Amino acid sequence: MKNNIFISEDIGSEKPDSAAFLKVDHMLNIKPEDTIYVGDSWENDVTGSLNAGMKPIWFNGDKKINDKNIEVINSSIERLVENLITRVKR
Repeated sequence: MKNNIFISEDIGSEKPDSAAFLKVDHMLNIKPEDTIYVGDSWENDVTGSLNAGMKPIWFNGDKKINDKNIEVINSSIERLVENLITRVKR
């Protein structure tokens, strides 16, 4: 698996603008509806990826209130990894 790092200045768009998320998907040749986006910022990560048509997971280490129908991981990185592995196996 190839590791990629995308920096907003390099791609010309910043989160939470959905264009930032869509440009990365385009560069990786991935459809937004096939993308699981994990982020720790409600505004920048969850809202932005949701507006781009992705499936967000909110890594909510601070255990803030979530009144939306978004998957939330409140515990640990290990729990997050387990969740992602389960999704890939589906």
